[in-house]
Amino acid sequence: MQTRADFNSQNTVLFHARILADSVAKRDFSAGWGAPLQTPAADVIDLNGNGQADAVVDDGKERNGGREEQHTIALQEPALFAPRFSALKSYAAGKGAEVLTQDDLPNGVFVGDLGVRGGEEGPGTPVTSSIRPLQVLVAANEPYDPAAKFAIDTASGEFLIYKPNA
Repeated sequence: MQTRADFNSQNTVLFHARILADSVAKRDFSAGWGAPLQTPAADVIDLNGNGQADAVVDDGKERNGGREEQHTIALQEPALFAPRFSALKSYAAGKGAEVLTQDDLPNGVFVGDLGVRGGEEGPGTPVTSSIRPLQVLVAANEPYDPAAKFAIDTASGEFLIYKPNA
């Protein structure tokens, strides 16, 4: 656990992505007769850097023979599942730190794919899939660097991939 200045002086950041805290994706399928269908609030890692929680919408027409019974909205970027970003910020603040490294979080950080499925009425049912350790994103972005690790900069709200300076 370190301040941002200490972390930057001791490490080289290879990749960074903003954490979009409490983001939602929604779409109105109700034609004005109900509330829009939306994902639960999630801390989305903005891997493509466009500043929004990207989502894909499936209106269900293909699977249901042209009827619009079940719709799905799925985030296309991973969301922090456990612990949430707010919990990581609180933990870091309690330790007097700004940056939490992979080594500071021995129980791990888990991400997953989040979505919602529902009809034209009601709030929908949250759908989660592919829950995995955050280290998977390190391997996907830096597959040939065995020294690469992750960190969470709680001050700037960023997911970092870094390696210690030699």
